[in-house]
This record gives sequence, C-alpha cells and structure tokens, in this order.
Amino acid sequence: MTKQMKYKLVDASLCLIIGIALLVYNFCCPQSKEVHEYILGFVVGIVSVAIYFFVLIGISYKNKKVKYNIETKAQDERYQYLYHMAMACTFRCSIFLEGLVSIVCAFLNQMTYSEVLGLLVGIQLMIYLIFYTVIKIKH
Repeated sequence: MTKQMKYKLVDASLCLIIGIALLVYNFCCPQSKEVHEYILGFVVGIVSVAIYFFVLIGISYKNKKVKYNIETKAQDERYQYLYHMAMACTFRCSIFLEGLVSIVCAFLNQMTYSEVLGLLVGIQLMIYLIFYTVIKIKH
C-alpha cells in the first residue's frame, strides 16, 4: 500500500469513526429537533466521504490501472497544482459566503448569527495569515 493510499485509509477511518460517534450521540442524547437534524445531516455527509474513500481504496486493490492512476496523480505536479487551486477557490468562496451571510443577518437583526459568522471569518483569515507567513519563511 502506497503512502497516499494509507493517508486515504486513515482519513476514511477517521470520517467513519466521527460519523458513527455522532450518530450514537444523536440517538442517545436528547436535543432539539434542529440540533438533531443538523447532526444527522453532518453524519450523512461525513459518512458519505468515508464510503467514497473506502470504495476508492477497494477499487484500487482490484484494478491495477486505477491504482497506477492514483499513484501518478499523487506525484504529478499539475494535479497537485489543480488540487491547491481548488482548495484556494473553496477557501475564498467560503470566506465570501460567510461574510455575506453575516451582513445579511445583521440587516435582518439576527446579531448573534452575524457576530458568530464575523468571528469565524476573522479567525479563518488570521489562520490563513499565519500559514502564509510560515510557508513564505520556509520557502
């Protein structure tokens, strides 16, 4: 098993463990309907990711061509560039959406949500700045 496949297996296992733990918590501890539905939606999403990774790993064991493609992609600079660009675009979109929803919540007089979203945007931007500085110093 290659290093990349081991990482995918660890990621899938973590997603599955977190999903199962949240599902057990959701059914054992009483919460409001909104919290119950939120946790259930989160569980569906995270378990779906785990299943995707497990299927990908299973297919790679049975099909040598798929395994070769996965290993090649992990070492291909173009693929790594596309991956990092997609992550950067995702980060920008999430920051933009959080800021926009924060402003909308402020106009709708939902200050609690607005403040929480504004705080999250600020924390994410500080984390970005820290990582940017560390990576800039290393390279």
